[in-house]
Amino acid sequence: MSVPGNNPDLVERLTELERRLTSGTASYAQLETDVQAFLDELSTTDSGSGGEHTGALRNRGRLLLGNCLCQRGMNREALPIAESVLTLYRAQGTAENIAQASSLVGRILMNVSEYARAEDHLEIALQTFTDLKDVKGIAQVTSNLGILCQRRSEFPQALERYETALDLYAETSNDLGVARTCGNIGGIHVHLSDYGRALEYYEKALLIYERLDVKQSIATILRNIGLVHDRLGDTNLAMECFERALGLNIEIGDKLGEADATSSIGSSLRSMNEYDGALAKYERALSLYNETGYRLDVAEVNQNIGMLFSYKRNYLRALEHFEKAREIYQDIGDQVRMASIVGGIADIYSRDDFEGRDVSFAESSLLDVLRVFESAGIKSNQAIAHQLLSNLYETMGDWKSCVHHLRRHVELEEETRGVKVTRQAQQYEHQRRQAAIERERIVERAAADARISEQQKLLHLMLPAQVAKRLLNGEHIADYYEKVSILFVDIVGFTPIAARMPAKAVLALLNHVFSEFDQIAERHGCERIKTIGDGYLVVAGAPEECSDHAERIARAAIDIMAGITVPEDIRRLVPKDAEFHLRAGIHTGSVFAGIVGDKRFGYDVCSDAVNLASRMETSCEPGKIQCSSEFAYHLQNRDDRFQFEERGEIEVRGKGLMRTFYLTQVRG
Repeated sequence: MSVPGNNPDLVERLTELERRLTSGTASYAQLETDVQAFLDELSTTDSGSGGEHTGALRNRGRLLLGNCLCQRGMNREALPIAESVLTLYRAQGTAENIAQASSLVGRILMNVSEYARAEDHLEIALQTFTDLKDVKGIAQVTSNLGILCQRRSEFPQALERYETALDLYAETSNDLGVARTCGNIGGIHVHLSDYGRALEYYEKALLIYERLDVKQSIATILRNIGLVHDRLGDTNLAMECFERALGLNIEIGDKLGEADATSSIGSSLRSMNEYDGALAKYERALSLYNETGYRLDVAEVNQNIGMLFSYKRNYLRALEHFEKAREIYQDIGDQVRMASIVGGIADIYSRDDFEGRDVSFAESSLLDVLRVFESAGIKSNQAIAHQLLSNLYETMGDWKSCVHHLRRHVELEEETRGVKVTRQAQQYEHQRRQAAIERERIVERAAADARISEQQKLLHLMLPAQVAKRLLNGEHIADYYEKVSILFVDIVGFTPIAARMPAKAVLALLNHVFSEFDQIAERHGCERIKTIGDGYLVVAGAPEECSDHAERIARAAIDIMAGITVPEDIRRLVPKDAEFHLRAGIHTGSVFAGIVGDKRFGYDVCSDAVNLASRMETSCEPGKIQCSSEFAYHLQNRDDRFQFEERGEIEVRGKGLMRTFYLTQVRG
């Protein structure tokens, strides 16, 4: 009888199976079946005197099986296999064996949100590969550490890891590794809202995949490019990318890719409020995911369907799909995704129009969700949880808790805001910080000797007049205003245009535009609060209370949207094909206002009303002023000279369906 460990056919078969895993074109479900068949055959073969060799093949095969399960999202099944192989390698394997197994265990733990343990295993693998001078292994683990940082929302660290991996892949002429890492870097820039850079890296990856003719990866990158265009509001171009990706996946028979593209089309339709079309696409994607056995994707699309039914206020159907997703996430062991589902369920139980409303359940669930997100260090999810808790406590009349969670929501949103990460914006931010340092020095002098008139003037330039006066008198500024009107204005498509301009030109353009806005706001008795990148926030009714706050903010918005003339010396620095459009959002409600910060302080406002005004702006069409129904009714009741056009119901993040109007003009 032959000795299995010395059987060249078995070794060759296993090597081919391993090659399929790294090719980037494998069907992981089919590969898993083939690997299991190989292991079954190996177990029924008499090991004889080659038992040691057979054991080595079995360990390689089981590690490959763990990789297949991990790729399919079956992390709970993959983890014990990978850990058992790691234990065997630690007892009798080589350093390279241990590094490979540690790397796999780290990836699986990362997928189930056990980030601390995952980091330990990946760092061990990285150190071992470094000691072995295994550049390929170093690159792979470094890339995985980048993914780990990305999952934790540690985007600068993730970029650093990815860029190191990219250099290593380029050094070893690993084009597939270069393309994958470019795709990962593109994903980071999407998270940071730096869409110009995201598209740049996605296009680099696409060129490599097209040269290598890796159609599966071409389809994946096309889908990612579509997602960027969708976020930029170019729905037509997004749908074109999704359809191309879908066609490629159907052509090569990749049902998983077909499901991904179909799900993306569903999400795009959902963003256009085409709920019936979105539901049909989601259900098709769900069928394909069930067919391919990718449980993680089954959970995600169930989550999307649940969100869709929640938007439509069909809460029972929403809970049904949320529960299906929750069971899978629980079984997989992904605590973060499970927490997201629980947050969605809790949000339903907090709603007034849900018959089973249970605020106690909603409160305890959301607090549990927040703890999970805090443990994982995911600030964007923490911000959402704080917002939901603030909304809940508002309905409960617990104002102290409401304000606490609202402030944390605002702080975290500011921390995770990503517009500032382009190179031009980073330069602009550096200049802004230098200016802030200078302002801080001036303000500290003014506060030390309020009787020095020049210093008083400087403080009055930085803060509203009455706020500056109160601050100089040593008063702590923290106010509540029952009724104000809030206006957000944004330059549509500014980020990709700015990415093509010198930093000084970007700053000059924004300075000119915002100076014009300031003059309009002052003319109508409004108060500019702050600018955020290319966004502009102004209020009426605070800090100076007034009964005609709605009229003031409406007239300011109309004048701002009338257009700003850009001087030729600035215009010539703008790309010739660039077109600027403004969009605006208005809401009315109550706000908290005061001085934020101990040293680098500024006057700011925060509340759910401010958030909703921001949502009105971000969901508005270019060139228009979108208003909440509350603002429109309030203004019409006071002054019927203002003309509105009904937009209808739209989906507003964190609020569900809302009826909105466009402010079009004012007579007289």
